[in-house]
Amino acid sequence: MFSTFAKCITKVVFCPNLLAKIFLLCAIMPSCWASSGKSILILKTIDLPLLEQGRIAFEEQLQVKLREQVNDSVIHFDVKDANGDFQSAVQTFQQVLAAEPEQHPDLIVTIATLATRAAIATRIHEHIPVIFLFVSDPINEGIVSEFGHNSPFNITGETHVVSEQVKLATFDMLAKSNTPVFADQPIMLLYSSYPSALSTIQSLILNTKSTRPDFFQLVSTPFIEGEVGERLMQQDVKAQLEILDTPVKYYWMESEPLSLLASTHQMLRTEFGITQVFAEDIAAVKAGALMGISADPKQIGLNASKKAYSILFENKAANDFPVTRTDDFQLCFNLSTALAEDVVIPSALLRLAGDNIFR
Repeated sequence: MFSTFAKCITKVVFCPNLLAKIFLLCAIMPSCWASSGKSILILKTIDLPLLEQGRIAFEEQLQVKLREQVNDSVIHFDVKDANGDFQSAVQTFQQVLAAEPEQHPDLIVTIATLATRAAIATRIHEHIPVIFLFVSDPINEGIVSEFGHNSPFNITGETHVVSEQVKLATFDMLAKSNTPVFADQPIMLLYSSYPSALSTIQSLILNTKSTRPDFFQLVSTPFIEGEVGERLMQQDVKAQLEILDTPVKYYWMESEPLSLLASTHQMLRTEFGITQVFAEDIAAVKAGALMGISADPKQIGLNASKKAYSILFENKAANDFPVTRTDDFQLCFNLSTALAEDVVIPSALLRLAGDNIFR
């Protein structure tokens, strides 16, 4: 950018009239800056810590990439929030498409399923390349036929979801080392109908249905937006727990709006004496969940930034890059919860967790 600025100043210096210099400077500076600038529209739909960490890492690592390549371009990030509302996400993209093409962003980054679904619904990918972050099931969303393949649309991305087989196998290692604790104990699988959660939930159920049909006790509630919706979802969960035929001692939650509500976990713990045994993010384990397996959001952000650089500066299309599933994840445990529940964590799992051991 400094070199671009220097060229502009050089042109002005040789203008003999001071007033003309000023007018010339005003005239040429915008074009100089615009020629070396890129704009990225980032649309998010939910404020999960995992997602926010990935977004921040994406922005930071793209700036790092610019410095590494000695690229003096300026990137403007325009972050918008649809607040969990699909129609709001659609309207955001419709407003972009209604503008003149020269006013379009150079790249769109969608964060989570609803934002990505809106990009497909509006077909904005036909005009602007799209990178998605944190879409649970790109195959079910129609983005790609299978992982490792390129999308027919000008879209690419990486799903954050660790395979359900990995989650269940890891929990089995823990459970088999603590048979007296988990024997004949159905685990409540608690979830809402929020889109990004449903595909993962369905896969978990499918992976246990044939061999362990009683592994999960299902408790679900319709997703309702806003603060009023949060209260209604919690009230619905409470009402269901009060009439369960078989009380449960443990519950499992994937990352979604319902899992973000501290009051939900407090209610389960204090009013029903239920302990969270599995979470999909480290923050939940720090807050008291026994164990968790989470994608590394910084790595996902880094991977997306590399694709973004190639799209913005190397004339690559988004779908030159295959849609993939992350293979970078973090295993974590809460030792205080393990002690309270008389759970012994196998040494092999502790080694895998590394520094992700919390109290």
